[in-house]
Amino acid sequence: THRTLSMHAHTSQTNNGRQSPNDDNASKADRKPKWWHYFVAGEVAGMCGSVLCHPFDTAKTKVQMQTEHNTSTLSVMRSIVAKDGIAGLYRGVLYPFFGFGVLFSIAFGVNGLFRNHFIRVNERDIDRYQRTNLKPSELSQTQLMIGG
Repeated sequence: THRTLSMHAHTSQTNNGRQSPNDDNASKADRKPKWWHYFVAGEVAGMCGSVLCHPFDTAKTKVQMQTEHNTSTLSVMRSIVAKDGIAGLYRGVLYPFFGFGVLFSIAFGVNGLFRNHFIRVNERDIDRYQRTNLKPSELSQTQLMIGG
């Protein structure tokens, strides 16, 4: 029909003339993340890292506090689990859970913002790079020398 033909001119079709949910003007691989995605990713990474590493940090702290230096971290972890259960390994996890979340959020967010800025600057200057036929390192060196 006319509607199907006009839709086909702009998007691809599936078997029954329905538009595929994955077909957009730009594919998902071509989309750039929004600025806040970096901050959320950093928050999640920091929280996951603290949950995974906190039992080892707890055991390491107990090993450092002991007077006998022949105990291993894993044997201390086993004794904590035997005495207090799994929850004993996570005693005091709340502060690092949120602290590392905020720390990683700021690190990922600032890194993402600056990286996107420099990618946009380099994409804008790509015609200058193609005109000069310089390697990227030579182009950077030339730009630093002439101040542009």
